[in-house]
Amino acid sequence: MTIVINPYQSPEEVAGDPVDPAEFTLLQWGLFVVNFTAALLLILGVLIVLPQSDVPSDSKSGIVLLCPLGWYAYGEWSAWHYRIRKREKLLGIANLVGSMFVLMASMGIGALLTDAGSEASYYRAPIWGMMIGGAVCGYLLFCGMYRLNGRHSDR
Repeated sequence: MTIVINPYQSPEEVAGDPVDPAEFTLLQWGLFVVNFTAALLLILGVLIVLPQSDVPSDSKSGIVLLCPLGWYAYGEWSAWHYRIRKREKLLGIANLVGSMFVLMASMGIGALLTDAGSEASYYRAPIWGMMIGGAVCGYLLFCGMYRLNGRHSDR
């Protein structure tokens, strides 16, 4: 009888022992810190770098919209590399959606401080709504991710 060992299994899983979910806690916090730092850098980029650059506005929006795709690709690579199971991938999905809301908030802030926010007053209501709604939704999703992380660490 031949035993086939999945190369993506940890030694504990091969031996039949359950993997302690707490071992993923450091990775989850690492992903959270990386995404939070990237969101802050994105906000600074939208506020400071892009409005002052000579890049056409279509290219600016393309650059900004590529950021969540990069975070998603990084999360998928981490899930494959560190053999994160499906329940931990929920954290990645929540992080991706939260990052998109942070992106919306940062785009709203950038629009307020550039020409779109100063041209006419009817632009301001949707921009403020996008900014405040994005910040609140991103915060709630990050809090939900933290609670999910704590729930799995207790097992």
